[in-house]
Amino acid sequence: MVDKQDQRWLRAEAAILQAYSHALEDPKHANQISVTSLAREAGINKATFYLHYRDLAQLRGAYLSTQVAKLVEAMDYLDKFFMQPREFAVRFSDDAFARLAPLLEDPIFERELTSQLVGKLQEIAVEQIGELDQSQTKLLWFICGGLVTLISVPGHTQPVEVEAVLGDFLAALNQYRQSFSTRQVTAW
Repeated sequence: MVDKQDQRWLRAEAAILQAYSHALEDPKHANQISVTSLAREAGINKATFYLHYRDLAQLRGAYLSTQVAKLVEAMDYLDKFFMQPREFAVRFSDDAFARLAPLLEDPIFERELTSQLVGKLQEIAVEQIGELDQSQTKLLWFICGGLVTLISVPGHTQPVEVEAVLGDFLAALNQYRQSFSTRQVTAW
């Protein structure tokens, strides 16, 4: 088994992802991407490619995952989600229509965005309101899935609508949470 922290492994991985990214930049050739062409551009052989990825679909998933991770890291407003829901709604809505909506036509991107948003918000929850229990985590998945779905509806949703729906929902959720004692519901 190959040590995935080995420098050669990491260099080959980076070269493959770079070659894939470069291939996607040319719309004329985006549908003609092959393992052979990627291996050639990355400076590796096909066997090395297949050590890293089972096929082009797995490479595509890994590429989208890295792109989503960069987008989520750039969302400097995620810390507003729990304590300032309306401000979060405004910032997310603006960001979603500026950068995310065109990418959400891809179901893999949509699923990955939802997953990484949940992961990042769980980290923030621990810092702000404590560890989420199983039902709270499910609710977080529900909310994030709804957000991503709402912004991915082509042509039917405007930023103001997303902002209003999301802001109202998060504010209502926060009021609901506050209606219980801290003993009954510690977060959400």
